Formats: sequence, C-alpha cells, structure tokens
Amino acid sequence: MNQKKKMNQKKKKMNQILNKKKDLNVKNIIYIYMDFVNILYQMHVSQTQSKSPPFTHQINNVEFDDLDMDKLRTLDNNAFIPFSEECYKIFKERYPRCLKGSVDVNPHIWTSVVINHLINKIFTTLRGQFKDQYMFVFPNGCCTQGHCSINLFYEIVIEELLKNKRIINTDESVKQLYGNLPLNQTEETSTMEENDHSCEQCGKLCKLMCSTCKIAHFCDRECLRLAWPKHKKACKTVEVSQSNEEDI
Repeated sequence: MNQKKKMNQKKKKMNQILNKKKDLNVKNIIYIYMDFVNILYQMHVSQTQSKSPPFTHQINNVEFDDLDMDKLRTLDNNAFIPFSEECYKIFKERYPRCLKGSVDVNPHIWTSVVINHLINKIFTTLRGQFKDQYMFVFPNGCCTQGHCSINLFYEIVIEELLKNKRIINTDESVKQLYGNLPLNQTEETSTMEENDHSCEQCGKLCKLMCSTCKIAHFCDRECLRLAWPKHKKACKTVEVSQSNEEDI
C-alpha cells in the first residue's frame, strides 16, 4: 500500500510539472498564432486591394434593386464606424466558433472593401444605364471558400445594406462549422473546479479546471462549451487513463 501511495504521489507531482509546462506552451502558442494572424491579415489586405486580386467571392441571391441606397449614402465618416461595428457584432454572434483571423484584426477594412466596391459598381451602372454583372463579386486576397471568414463578413455587410434584411448564407455546413452548438451538446460538459492556469479556449488567465480530466482549464462555462467539441475526446481519454492507473 505504501509503495502504491508513493507511486501516486510521484504521478501527482509529475502532472503538476507537466501542467506548468503546458501553461507556458499554451501562452507561447497563442502569441505565435496571433503573430501569424497579423501576418496573414497584412497579406490578405494587400492582395485584396491589388489591381488583380487572386480570388473573388460572388453573392448570387442579391439584386441591385435590393440595396437600400439611402442607407448607403449615409455611410459617411461619422456613420461608417458604428455601421462596421454592428456588422462585426453580428458576425461574432452568428459564428462564435470561427477562429480569430483577418476579420478580427480590423473588421473596418473589410467593411470598406464592400462599400467602395458597391459605390464603384453603382456609378458604373448609373453611367452606363445597365446593371454591372460584377456588382456582387467582391475581391478577396485569401480564398474562394464559402466558409472563409472574410467572405462570411462580406455577406453580413450586404445583409445590413438591404431594404429588407435577411440572412444571405443559409448553408448548413457553415452553421455546423462556426455556429452555436445544439442544446443537447452543451449539456454534455464537465463540471468545473477552482485552479489558476490559462484558458484552453481564449488563452486568458483563469481559475477554473475541468473536474473530469484535471488538466484543461477554462475561464467559465461558456469557454468550456465552445471548446467542448475538441476537448471532449481528450478529456474522456485522460479520464480512462487515470482510472486504469488507479487500478495498478
């Protein structure tokens, strides 16, 4: 029994050491990731604003007559920032599980891309007395994927400029990828205990630990809920491993 107790104490100490190293690694990874995001942002903006953008995103289910021209005209320097902030708020609420990217670095630049593009195409339409076929084809320096955060943000900006607001992107795969978790999934979460580490979801300092695996840490139940799809498998694997160790 004494030998088993000593073994468990050694394992506990080892886990504490590993947890401290893990916290440092998590922080380093977060810093590296944010540096990477900033580099990508600069590249995406540069490519998007170039004379020949490498990619475009076409919004098919919107027409010229759907646009609220009065609202578009009011987007001067004073109204632009609040409008852009509202678009970004909708973006974060609709796609809470979308990883931080170029949109998060500066949403205003992507709002201005949409506005400037529309204004140029509207002038072309009015001058030529015809509807520009590229009215809703927006430049993108990232990719053409429907789940690209830049493209999703473009769509929300357009939604906010419609006479009759509606959700443009109804793709279920995008909802499953970035949207809120179904209620039945949020119920299957671990309980929390106090501790002092970095949050697995957002990287902030926190005082709560997953009571199941005793390794992962989160700010609150919301961060745990957001991280649960990825944490679930690791959490249960650790739980099984720990139970096996106790039987030795």
